[in-house]
Amino acid sequence: MLYADDVWPHILEQGEEFNLRVIAPSHIRRLEAGILSYGQDMDIENNPFEVRLGWQVDLSKDDFVGKKALAKIKEERVQQRLVGLKVGGEPISWYNESFYLVKDCDSGDDVGYVTSAFWSPSMGSNIAFAVMPRSHWRQGTGVKVELPADGIVDAEVVRVPFFDPTKEMPKTAL
Repeated sequence: MLYADDVWPHILEQGEEFNLRVIAPSHIRRLEAGILSYGQDMDIENNPFEVRLGWQVDLSKDDFVGKKALAKIKEERVQQRLVGLKVGGEPISWYNESFYLVKDCDSGDDVGYVTSAFWSPSMGSNIAFAVMPRSHWRQGTGVKVELPADGIVDAEVVRVPFFDPTKEMPKTAL
């Protein structure tokens, strides 16, 4: 009987000429669709309103753990939020091992950080999720992103999901 651990090195060896790499299932599509990864794009430190999940909070329900805190956060409005970025530079072809800094175009000051980024063939550019302050949320806002390989590149706040946000593409039949 064969096991994955026995077969995997052979698969990687056969894929070397095609630059085969180990990657999570459909990382590119996850980003294009605006699907978040717990531990990468959000964690225990975030609330639903910061990561575009406020639509899942039903404050009309009877009392539940955290209801008062969530109501207060909604009333006061969050000061940082996860947004989408279209990012310049060479195609990002591997996971970011650390957060990339986002900078204000005018001052050059750090204003946020990229949580996930990758090249999107559908968009023809790098795309990313970034935690940004309220001052930098508006679609079309220009910023800069510091990439390890390219240095500082241009970026723009864009709509999420990145690809087919209004679900215009026809669904395919199996």
